[in-house]
Amino acid sequence: MDKIREYSLKKSFVLGMAVTVAGILFLSVFSIYGSYRLQKWIMPESNEVYLEMETKRENGQVERDEYLMEYGREEFYSPLLSEGEELPKVNSFTIRRGNAEFAELTPKRKAAYRFLSVTMFLLPVMFSAVGVGLCGWWFYRKKLAVPLAVLSDATEHICQKDLDFTVDYRSGDELGRLCGSFEKMRCALSDNYKELWNMIENRKQLQMSIAHDLRTPITIIKGYVEFLLKNLDGGITRKKEKRVLHHLFSAAMRLERYTESVRNISQVEETDIRKEECLLREVVEDMASDFTVLADRYGKSLALEKDLPDGRGLIDRQYLCRVLENIIVNDLRYAENEIRMKVEKKGSRLLIMIMDDGKGFSEELLNGRGMKLFYSEAKGEHLGIGLAVSRILCEKMGGGMKLENSKEGGAAVTIWIEI
Repeated sequence: MDKIREYSLKKSFVLGMAVTVAGILFLSVFSIYGSYRLQKWIMPESNEVYLEMETKRENGQVERDEYLMEYGREEFYSPLLSEGEELPKVNSFTIRRGNAEFAELTPKRKAAYRFLSVTMFLLPVMFSAVGVGLCGWWFYRKKLAVPLAVLSDATEHICQKDLDFTVDYRSGDELGRLCGSFEKMRCALSDNYKELWNMIENRKQLQMSIAHDLRTPITIIKGYVEFLLKNLDGGITRKKEKRVLHHLFSAAMRLERYTESVRNISQVEETDIRKEECLLREVVEDMASDFTVLADRYGKSLALEKDLPDGRGLIDRQYLCRVLENIIVNDLRYAENEIRMKVEKKGSRLLIMIMDDGKGFSEELLNGRGMKLFYSEAKGEHLGIGLAVSRILCEKMGGGMKLENSKEGGAAVTIWIEI
């Protein structure tokens, strides 16, 4: 029966109908023949025959005689002759079989005979109806009931916005393939919901970060404006006034940088990743050469360790370079002497770890603050959006980013992307 699950719906239906028709024909023939034999038992055929003869005498007289005889007995012709007489010349004769008469049967036998006549017609009709019904029930139970229940349950889960389930129905027929397609759709919906959820969370973080980080310059501007309003009548010196205006200008510039950074983040989130096939080893070596020149400008060194096969992969070189540049420039600010970059391929992913010999990340950053916007370990002109941008780009390339401190104490950033 397990093989039937692999048959197509059409093949299963044809097979079921063929078996059903064969069964109906067999039972119909058997019932008709059985009813016929029972009727013969109720009203058996007689072994007697009627002999009808027409004889023309010499005088022209025609005589018709009818005799009831038992077929096959020796005295078959004995009634035709009288002792000492010659056999008359018979012009024609007819022999017909003698049957028992229905009127001679008992009432019970008559009822049974009539019932058997009806069953000869009704039983085939009943067998046809029951056979088609059983075939339909079998086809529904074996081929339709389970996948329809699975799809109905899956639809109910999706209507309730619950994608934490599995469409599990394995069959080689059309409904099995439909359930497989439904499972792919569920996975796609789940991934889209997760992506949407992450996008919403990122938006929330953006809003919280903006509200938090804009509060300080706004408070500064508000405070200095209030101070100026209170001293409009010349209560402050010219020098003090210039100093206040300088602080107001600095706070305004900081607000401008914040808004520009938010715009850049929005542009990154809307960026389309365009991967192209390229040699992995060649891409890594070219980027390492560029970063080595960058490290020289900071008075540091860059050591590259790679474990890559001579194969190809799909990479968006522009945005991978931007991610690495954000991380390496950040490391160059805190490294003492050297940065190490380790590159390897694991399965379908390109894994890159960048480590420095500095003091490492703070606990605040490792606890998650570093993934938010406008966070920086340094105070001053840097707004600290590099990590957030790098994380967004890694996720758009099918990967992610992880921050930690190495065993030696320096900072370690690990990124991975699908290639």
